[in-house]
Amino acid sequence: MSYTIYQSACDLQEHVCQILKENHCLHTLEHVLKVANQAKLMAIQWHSDVEKCYQAALLHDISAIMPRNEMYDFALQQGWQIDQACQKYPFLLHQRISAWMASQYFGIDDEEVLSAISCRTTLKREAGDIDMIVFLADKIAWDQSGIPPYLELIETALPVSLEKACWIFLDDQLKNHRILYPHQWLLEAYQDLKMKLERKGIMKKYKAIIYDIDGTVLNTLNMNMYPLMKIIKEELNEDWSFEDVLKFAAYPGMKVMEELGIQDKEKTYARWVQYVNAYEEGASLYEGFETVFPAFQKAGIIQAVVSAKTKAQYQIDMVDKGLDQYMEVAILAEDTTKHKPDPEPLLECIKRLQVDLTDVIYIGDAKSDALASLNAHINFGYAKWGNVLKEDLEGATFIFEKPLDLLGLIDATTE
Repeated sequence: MSYTIYQSACDLQEHVCQILKENHCLHTLEHVLKVANQAKLMAIQWHSDVEKCYQAALLHDISAIMPRNEMYDFALQQGWQIDQACQKYPFLLHQRISAWMASQYFGIDDEEVLSAISCRTTLKREAGDIDMIVFLADKIAWDQSGIPPYLELIETALPVSLEKACWIFLDDQLKNHRILYPHQWLLEAYQDLKMKLERKGIMKKYKAIIYDIDGTVLNTLNMNMYPLMKIIKEELNEDWSFEDVLKFAAYPGMKVMEELGIQDKEKTYARWVQYVNAYEEGASLYEGFETVFPAFQKAGIIQAVVSAKTKAQYQIDMVDKGLDQYMEVAILAEDTTKHKPDPEPLLECIKRLQVDLTDVIYIGDAKSDALASLNAHINFGYAKWGNVLKEDLEGATFIFEKPLDLLGLIDATTE
């Protein structure tokens, strides 16, 4: 054996560090620690098993201690069936050898951990979350200098799903001939992921994207909530804090009047709108939309808005900012008799756009947006950045953490 390895009573990270240092694999050690930290962050984000992801990432490259010219003979000795890619490039055996070492030398017997190690380069058919997290962490925290050429693709697809991020990486590698010789596992993973994404609708080609405005496109929290506190004082003679009124942030205006028990709802709501329009700060565009709107327009995807805003508010918040230039249709408070969560506003918008229900996705930040999408039988994208309560919304087709994450829809739409 031309490498050094031994049992140790210390924790796994320390043991891995010792072994890699003993075998003069300092570059690999640096890479492994970066991948392990990346895998831990992704496991938290995707509610996966943090410890298993961390263990697999720490051991994913432990076979670096074995000289590459010994790998093929080692695999033959183990009686393994060797893929053609590994026959041509034996170093590709490193993922299976790392899994073997994790089991034999480090006492790892968890099948999910060993699986993630064994496919960390190629992935495989029916990959689990831990497999995909370690696979992607290895690509994000790559072992070369500079920024990975595919990093933006992965980061754009990740908010959609782990499957989308894995598939788009493999697609990029195959289409740009960045793979020396495709391993059978990689080809099977590529096709398997594509079928799963198609079944989930994630590879869907959207013709139109409809946005909510408040809390989705525009940050209107302060300009709505502080005037509401003034209305409550005037109408109810009660002093409410900013935190007290936050629960109304996602409600349509008249719904707020009902919840507060205001007697003259329409007159009071009109006065609230006056206070909102006069609010000094005004509405601000969420960072990222200055890129998102032109990108969808360039991709030939129709954009529209459905909002409970009045036409006067829309003039101030959207038209005066030049944002209406991106919108083919705007359905506002005066355009329908019913409002979200009723589907009427969305259905009216879709009718005017002349597209099918299956070709549309609605992007919003509130439960009423999710319910309206459900009632209209269209896909829903949860704009989590605008939900002040940070609540989970059931039934979302996608969850987006920031506006730029929406660009992941372009990849699916323009394939």
